[in-house]
Amino acid sequence: MKHLSRSLKIFLCCFLFIQAATAQQIDSVEYFINTDPGFGNGTGVATTDAANISDKFFTVDITSLSNGFNNLYVRSHSSNGHWSQAKRWLFFKDIIPATNVNRLEYYIDTDPGFGSGTPISISSGADVPNVFFTVDITVLSNGFHNIFIRSKDNAGNWSITNKWLFFKDIIPATNVNKLEYFIDADPGFGSGTPVTITAGANVADVFFTVDITSRTNGFHNIFIRSKDNAGNWSIT
Repeated sequence: MKHLSRSLKIFLCCFLFIQAATAQQIDSVEYFINTDPGFGNGTGVATTDAANISDKFFTVDITSLSNGFNNLYVRSHSSNGHWSQAKRWLFFKDIIPATNVNRLEYYIDTDPGFGSGTPISISSGADVPNVFFTVDITVLSNGFHNIFIRSKDNAGNWSITNKWLFFKDIIPATNVNKLEYFIDADPGFGSGTPVTITAGANVADVFFTVDITSRTNGFHNIFIRSKDNAGNWSIT
């Protein structure tokens, strides 16, 4: 949660124009809030004379306004004395006091109520980015679950609850106990040329020699796959 600016940033984009039979330029722009003070009595916006004014940024002071809905009006004046229609924007002013996030919590699937989730260790601050934490899923059944995370500031306000879907599937530990290769044509699982390995959870940095004396000159493809002690084959 952040402290809102006491000014309103406005982007003026290609809407100020005045129709006339003769060439003319916009020579002034003004705005007013809620009550029209009369043509030429609004708050001036610094501009450069031009036939069209686009991509114009300016700041509106809203410190004296009451909280709630307000209307901002902007209009332009041409070099031959004509005023454009006033363009209106509705906006809402609400100054939120500066606060710090001082609690972060999560829960899985079922909401235990605000403040009753599993707390996550954080350093209190206006923003809490890049927080890493571990979620214990040992008691969850295999399948899809939702994890929810929310925060609270030191004024007692809770954030919106964010949700992520995840899937739990505990795969029994296995060892790779077979490695084989074949060239060009697949002879079928288990019928490739075996590669000598030491069985293990991972088989890395294995060097082996492939006999290509019977192959014709040109391009060929070599395929390698492994099998674990539960009988599952890897992708080739």
